[in-house]
Amino acid sequence: MVKVEVASPKPRANDADRKWPAVVEALLRERRRALQGPPAACECGPDPVDTAREREEETVWLAVLDRSRDMQATVEEALRRLATGQYGLCVECGQHIALARLRALPFAVRCLACQEHFEREAQRRDAVSLAAQVRFR
Repeated sequence: MVKVEVASPKPRANDADRKWPAVVEALLRERRRALQGPPAACECGPDPVDTAREREEETVWLAVLDRSRDMQATVEEALRRLATGQYGLCVECGQHIALARLRALPFAVRCLACQEHFEREAQRRDAVSLAAQVRFR
């Protein structure tokens, strides 16, 4: 008996399938950047100016590290949305996010209109909170 292997037809990639590898690569590139370590430590002596500079550099690095962690979480969320088929859809209105916006910010979760509204509301909340803090001092 002769076995005949029949090749299964290879699925054809559509345009949407071709753009995802570029999106994933951009997201992974952002995650790698977020996970980079601190700059090399300086071998400085006990000079007060050097000590102050080291403390300032450490403060800056901690802020960068905090921002990097936020960016890593954002990128991982975008990868999760990609895996679940929600990537490119605005979390607020459900409409498609413009391709130009996704190219510029591959981890964007809101369309431009919803993002602008979100930021205005955040500024308003921050202003109200600051006013309340000043009032109670």
